[in-house]
Amino acid sequence: MHTAIDELGAVILFVKDLASSRTFYHEVLGLPVQFEDDASIGFEMGGVAFIVLQVDRARVQLQGEPVSTPSAGATSFLTAFTDKVDELHAELAERGVAFFQLPTSQPWGMRTAYFKDPDGHVWELAQPLETE
Repeated sequence: MHTAIDELGAVILFVKDLASSRTFYHEVLGLPVQFEDDASIGFEMGGVAFIVLQVDRARVQLQGEPVSTPSAGATSFLTAFTDKVDELHAELAERGVAFFQLPTSQPWGMRTAYFKDPDGHVWELAQPLETE
């Protein structure tokens, strides 16, 4: 069967406060800004367009489709793979990122840690565990 979609081009998160998101993603996480306007900010992230979009603008763009930020709770999370979860956790914690799960070895073979951005979007840091 032919794959209908074979590449992820962009991840767009809806946010309430563009300035807070800019501070978090650029100043705290260190992502370079690729573009910025009054409703969105695009960051450089490993070949995928990573964009935060003002939630009010998202409502216009999606032509009335209900949109929100995860204020009622997480519905998904974004995973950043790394080969050093513990070191990255320590570095981000030093920068002020509050983790709600510290680095933990999971039974499915990954070491993970979790934090949220200012709008409640959940991020997972994940590292494959060494197998014997």
